[in-house]
Amino acid sequence: MIRDLARANSLLYRQSTALRTRSIVERFQRGQAAGPDAALPPGTRRGVLVGLATDFPDQASSRLDQWREAFAEDRTYGGDDLSLVPTVFDQFDERLCRALVYRGWWLAGAGLAAYHPHRLPDIDSFDPPQH
Repeated sequence: MIRDLARANSLLYRQSTALRTRSIVERFQRGQAAGPDAALPPGTRRGVLVGLATDFPDQASSRLDQWREAFAEDRTYGGDDLSLVPTVFDQFDERLCRALVYRGWWLAGAGLAAYHPHRLPDIDSFDPPQH
């Protein structure tokens, strides 16, 4: 019985997450269609959706190439990909926390560099978090 409730809860969580993800991606696509400097129609957004496992194309914009040259992409901890770290309500090792913070910071900068390069400040002005 408990197992069935846990399974149902997991299914509902995955479905609601997928629905919210589709919704925000659609808003981003409508915002992209409006153009980089145009006023956004109601219900649209500008942004980038990334996850710990996000990869950016090797053949990218010059701004993303600059980001990659300035800051190393580090997506592992203890030899494992950070996207495989279990999400639990427990205390994380400080090194793992630093690795996750750096990965999130790196992804935010790479996402801006790749998809909204005009919104990324001067790369030399960044001070990356310790990892």
